[in-house]
Amino acid sequence: MDRFYSVRWVARHTECIAYQLFVDQQIEGPMQSWTHRHQFQTENGQTRLTDIIEYELIGSEITESLLHWWVNSRLEDMFRYRHQVTQQECEQK
Repeated sequence: MDRFYSVRWVARHTECIAYQLFVDQQIEGPMQSWTHRHQFQTENGQTRLTDIIEYELIGSEITESLLHWWVNSRLEDMFRYRHQVTQQECEQK
């Protein structure tokens, strides 16, 4: 991950169903829009966490076409790491 800059990112939880899901939306941040849905499902006594992301980059279609692949790869890295940490923390309890 790039560690040479910081970005202010403010989100609000807009939906919550206990033990099933919650949704947060960007109020202020680096994207034109950002919605992140966190879904939880129980399978064979374990919990599966699924992240569904919808976003739009700031700028034109050219910006979108040039940066979309990079943003997706960064998001994949970030969520892969987050899922590993979450799994490790949950398994220790």
